Amino acid sequence: MVDPAHLFVWSWDARPFPAFPLNTSTWSDGANWRIGDWLNGRLGGGTPAEVVAAVLREHGFDDFDVSEVSGDLSGYVQGDSARSLI
Repeated sequence: MVDPAHLFVWSWDARPFPAFPLNTSTWSDGANWRIGDWLNGRLGGGTPAEVVAAVLREHGFDDFDVSEVSGDLSGYVQGDSARSLI
């Protein structure tokens, strides 16, 4: 394990999301957004499976399977029920 006291941010990407990574005519490295080593809009984000699981737990569901939920989650709009959130 790396001691958290020795972790440092060395590269923050301040390009505007979602213009970066989508506008590859301006930024040719848009394809690297998912795997790049700089910090950007991915920091603190959840996968769709993680978000669906969290929504279900918060609404009292405990018997569910999100193992086949995949993709990218680029935004989130709140609703008032588990159904509208998902």
